Amino acid sequence: MAVITISRQFGAGGRTLGELISKRLGYRLFDDLIIREIAKHAKVSKGAVISMEKTAGSALSKIISSLISSSYIAA
Repeated sequence: MAVITISRQFGAGGRTLGELISKRLGYRLFDDLIIREIAKHAKVSKGAVISMEKTAGSALSKIISSLISSSYIAA
């Protein structure tokens, strides 16, 4: 089965969109479940995983943005 990833900012409605898409396509939604599972396996708090994800996500986002031509980015 294919995977759909939704990147979102706080308050943008990404969770609601994810729920609607997953129901319509018959997919399973993994929102907070993945964070809880990672925290459990790493034996750290959920907050620690969220903090790490935000830091890594920001760095990765900057790298990707620097590699993608601005012509691919919709205004």
